[in-house]
Amino acid sequence: MTEVINLGLIHDLDDEAEALTEALEAADRTSPVRVHRLKSVQGLNNAHEDGECDIIAAVPGIARFDAFKALEAVRSMKAETPVIGLAKADTETTVIEAMQGGLEDLVACDSPEHLLLVIERTLRNRAAPSGATSQRDFTGLFSRLYFLEMLRNSLREEDPEGSPRVLIYVQLDSFGWINESFGIVIGDLFLKSLSKLIADNLGIEDLPARYHGGTFVVLLRDDDLKELEERARDLGEAIAGHVFEHDNEVISSTASIGMALVTRDTKSPSALIDHAFEASENAKADGGNAAYWYGADAAEIGRQDEQEAWIIRIRHAFENDMFTLLFQPIISLRGDKRPRYEVLVRMLNEEGETISPGAFLPFAERAGLMTDIDRWVISHAIYAAQRQVKLGEGPEMFLKLSGKTLIDKNMPAWISHSLKENTCPGEMMVFEITESLAHMHLAQTRTVISQLKQLGCKVGLDHFGTNAGSLNSLDRLGVDYVKIDGSLIRGLDKSEHHQARVKEIIKKARELEIGIIAESVQSASSLPHLWQSGVELIQGYFLQQPSPDMNFDFSEVMF
Repeated sequence: MTEVINLGLIHDLDDEAEALTEALEAADRTSPVRVHRLKSVQGLNNAHEDGECDIIAAVPGIARFDAFKALEAVRSMKAETPVIGLAKADTETTVIEAMQGGLEDLVACDSPEHLLLVIERTLRNRAAPSGATSQRDFTGLFSRLYFLEMLRNSLREEDPEGSPRVLIYVQLDSFGWINESFGIVIGDLFLKSLSKLIADNLGIEDLPARYHGGTFVVLLRDDDLKELEERARDLGEAIAGHVFEHDNEVISSTASIGMALVTRDTKSPSALIDHAFEASENAKADGGNAAYWYGADAAEIGRQDEQEAWIIRIRHAFENDMFTLLFQPIISLRGDKRPRYEVLVRMLNEEGETISPGAFLPFAERAGLMTDIDRWVISHAIYAAQRQVKLGEGPEMFLKLSGKTLIDKNMPAWISHSLKENTCPGEMMVFEITESLAHMHLAQTRTVISQLKQLGCKVGLDHFGTNAGSLNSLDRLGVDYVKIDGSLIRGLDKSEHHQARVKEIIKKARELEIGIIAESVQSASSLPHLWQSGVELIQGYFLQQPSPDMNFDFSEVMF
């Protein structure tokens, strides 16, 4: 690290920029910071030529010259100057989006101490002996630059017809949320503990590195391609099961893993990494905690025919109205007689028999058809709800939103149009977002929740409570319901740990006046614990299996 750190600052508000500059330059640090305001690409070029730009801090999304344009300028100069994102109060970019865009991190403008820690950590991680590339970063894994160097050598020197090699791109699903909730210091400690786990689960010939932020890359080698795929999935399971404890905080995260096969057509590290990244993004968009192949590699492992066959079947179902809705009652433990139903979709085969969603939805997700299926479900659920209103009932309809639908910015307007077209009150619709998806797309989730509430609709968090920081998200998102994850409900009568966790969730939800639903209720033995804990609503096959009709008699329920 240099004796003086020269920071290039890109900010569109002079008052905030001056306050941040004063705080940074006044800080008592081993390496003092000198701030240089940059307002254009030319200004950045000049600062670089004058040696006045060791690192850049810039606001993304501002007019003319922002963090991402600065990053483009740095790359065009063939420079290695790191760029840190600065978040103003109205900045919509999330930590994950910033890192995916190539920024080192995203730090609030009004947190100069946090920014100093990130500056020092970034420069320390990039420091290397003179004339050499630093092999390790602070996690103990190989550094990004060293990994790229070794990957380039592997592609150049190893026989593409030899033992199979697969690059996996591992994105932690909740890392941005972990940093926001617990702070960067604990986030770094979590990364170090996870890096050891990754190293312990790899072979001696594998090449693991921390790529940036909460992202890892690994070059896997094995004699058998199927074994490589299995090892990648096993690593995902190991990450999901990893628990980090620090000062009474328990932190965990699942991962979205992309797999890209090294072939004779693989020409460069960047192309291979781009392929694995694309597959990882697809896994993330489908809810995370999964490992997907890059699309073009599916043929190499014998799955392309199956994928194409299912896509044809799904499109055929759309064209021939071969989807159907099922309804499962959500029942009150507290005497509330209002009808509530979970809305579920099934596909029909040529004989009219139902096909479970587990069979066709994964293929629909990979083919980009989930938004179409969600729209079919929503439009038909709205029609069904309005039909119930005409019969003298006004049920709440609970509908799940997929990852692709959550990030579809046109969806709220389409829902508004569908409600108006069917003269259906928005208050009858409860849209469910999986907790892990909400964490991964935090800014978009907040926006969607706000837009849906403007329509009178309600929002619930599904599969809630298994992350250590779940409770913190309730303060930020403003949802109407939480649906406690089935893994906490199953066996509740036998697990004191699950009972304690459920009570924590209920206590927090009650403070915020959020409705509480227990899903996957499988037996009567759990009902006393659910009642005593304060659960309000329950759902599960013990009560009633999904049915094509909304004919459950809520007035007859007695507990």
